[in-house]
Amino acid sequence: MTTTKIYKIEFDKYIYFGSTKQRYLSSRQSRHNHNLKHNPIQKLYRVARENEVSKLICELICECTEEERLLKENELIQSNTDKIILNDRLAFCDAERKKEINRKYAQSEKGKQARRNCGKRYNEKHRDKISQNKREYYIKNKDKWKKQK
Repeated sequence: MTTTKIYKIEFDKYIYFGSTKQRYLSSRQSRHNHNLKHNPIQKLYRVARENEVSKLICELICECTEEERLLKENELIQSNTDKIILNDRLAFCDAERKKEINRKYAQSEKGKQARRNCGKRYNEKHRDKISQNKREYYIKNKDKWKKQK
């Protein structure tokens, strides 16, 4: 059974919760510090740079199984009220929340555009297959079409 480590990164009035399957927490910490210096896109690294933090330190909170990880991490994120949380999203979404997120995305302009492009890409990629299926359908149903006219 694989154990997962749940950790926190704290500086000033900010806190970030994360988890890793890596054997040593120091390996994950090393990756965070590399990203801090070379890839400051994520909110955690951007805020750390703005606060002139040069090194992030991971503090182990607990070790647990993979099944428990999502629930424990969510619980930590939602229960913390005294610090500003830097996690962009929850570790786990229940089915109802996921449906709500998907519904909002589908109604957004970005979601509508993605849906339109998806159909176009499929049609372009499978043009031969689509025309073959249409021919086969026409041949099978030729008599129906003649009776209708």
